[in-house]
Amino acid sequence: MRIRNQTLTETRLTLGLIACLLATPPAYGSQIIRDSLPTNLVTADSVEFAILPPDGYAPDGEPLPLLLLLHGG
Repeated sequence: MRIRNQTLTETRLTLGLIACLLATPPAYGSQIIRDSLPTNLVTADSVEFAILPPDGYAPDGEPLPLLLLLHGG
């Protein structure tokens, strides 16, 4: 009886997870923006960067949090 209840619980959890994944909208539409900034702080003449704004981002819209990922090289 305990094994059957455990299997039933696992099945329900699996189906719930699948339902959540199917209900999550895909993240289509974002576009990577690549550019560079001139600087004299490094040996290169400029520093390249890439930005991935979220779907629906508008430069004149509400400010969004910023996450910086630095490679250190």
